[in-house]
Amino acid sequence: MKKLLLFFLVLAQTTLAQQVSVLSIEKIKATDTGGYFYPKISPDNQFMLMTRGNYSGLYQYSLADKKLKTLNEDPGAGYKVQISEDCSTVLYTKTELIRKLRHNSLISQTISTGERKVLVSPTRDAISARMVNSRPVYVRSRNMVKAKSLRSTDKVYVITIENRKMVLYKNGNRTELTPNGAELSYIWASISPDNKNIVYTAAGKGTFVCSVTGKNVTSLGKLSAPSWAGNKYVVGMDDRDDGEKLISSSLVISSIDGKLRKTLETPAGINAMYPTASKDGSRIAFNTDRGEVYLMLVELK
Repeated sequence: MKKLLLFFLVLAQTTLAQQVSVLSIEKIKATDTGGYFYPKISPDNQFMLMTRGNYSGLYQYSLADKKLKTLNEDPGAGYKVQISEDCSTVLYTKTELIRKLRHNSLISQTISTGERKVLVSPTRDAISARMVNSRPVYVRSRNMVKAKSLRSTDKVYVITIENRKMVLYKNGNRTELTPNGAELSYIWASISPDNKNIVYTAAGKGTFVCSVTGKNVTSLGKLSAPSWAGNKYVVGMDDRDDGEKLISSSLVISSIDGKLRKTLETPAGINAMYPTASKDGSRIAFNTDRGEVYLMLVELK
């Protein structure tokens, strides 16, 4: 009897320890006309970046003065754009056709001045980039390139998808990760802010979290386009279609141990898609299928 009571006490404490509350939600009025997608919140929670449906261009929305301005209109700029920790710079990949072939270039842009610096000239190679301590790090042709100003003690991780497998580059060392089996296809992989865990989706199997060594795999169930909300939670969407068009899409947040899974309440009649969270997990931004952007304040315990 005592053991049973102890079990329920521990269960109750775990449930209370993992709580998610929606404090408020607002529609970004600057996106009333639609056409804005894939919002990303700055590390200091002062602004958001958003792009067009085809990832063309970058647009900065100030959360203080509620103004939207154009940073650039480069094709592909909104796909996996990175914001430096000091919020001074964006790092993005520009895509263009040269002699009818797709080429990628890596560009660093200073937000305050708009000044752009080409880090990688147009190439046919795939480029995966990340900001580490406000310095650019990228992988090209299976090689990691990092800024010389990074210290030897800095943890430098980049996760990529190569030939349907996850590949982790850690301080220049390349390791293939297939936690759910080498025969599966892996997508939507990203590293937690503290560099300890990876969230990813195994096609046909669902979304999972594992350590950066590929161990301790935990299932989060169906969760499309997962994104980190702090280090202990992941937010994504539960989208449904009929094979041709979207039927519904809602926001779901899950603890990385899989013990908490909650649908976040959003305004009635909208399809909430592609959520991303602030570094501390206190804010979640998402877009509708029409391209309207919303900002949600949440409390994670």
